[in-house]
Amino acid sequence: MPGINTQIKYKGLSLHLQTQDKGESAKYIESLIYKAGKTLYSRKTPYHSLINKPDFKQQFLQLMKKQHLVLIHEISGGKCDQYLSLPEKPKEAPQDSLSSNPAQEKAQTEKGALEINLVQLSLPSSSEPLSFSLEVRVISPSQPVSFSQVTARAITEIDKEYILFDGYTDEAGKLMLGFPIPEFPGKKFTLSIKAEKQGFKTEEIKIPLIQA
Repeated sequence: MPGINTQIKYKGLSLHLQTQDKGESAKYIESLIYKAGKTLYSRKTPYHSLINKPDFKQQFLQLMKKQHLVLIHEISGGKCDQYLSLPEKPKEAPQDSLSSNPAQEKAQTEKGALEINLVQLSLPSSSEPLSFSLEVRVISPSQPVSFSQVTARAITEIDKEYILFDGYTDEAGKLMLGFPIPEFPGKKFTLSIKAEKQGFKTEEIKIPLIQA
């Protein structure tokens, strides 16, 4: 069966997540996290118990999608950071609350409003994941905003929310994602994408979608 592949931009890293069936002889699903062609982490799940079930194919696909989605959540939630060789963040100078300058604080919150430019969006189906690419920019003067925090959520018709991704754009303010999503009742949901960064006005877009 075909594997599932997702490109993930996370804290300045470009990662590739691949989940695949290792075949009838091995009888396990393997997920691999790559960076620049190097394997950083692997996870294996056997499926011996499913083989003789009449709905094997359906259960197998669900297991494969679930493992892939769980790993996306773990990466975006920071649970895989120990394997990713993250770039060090510059140390912030300590702030003295007694000597804070109100005018300076106001200026720091007036860098501008963020804007999400949705470059590409592919609708999800039973065989294809939801995928999109975007760019986060400041409206005026128009320019990309690097390392903006982006949160993607699926909101069902009964207002139940699923966090699909929580990570960062790259140095050019760009982000490309793809992931399988659960099948919702009525197959209708709203995709919410929020971009935020300290000192900028937050932007959120909501897109009604139907699963094919």
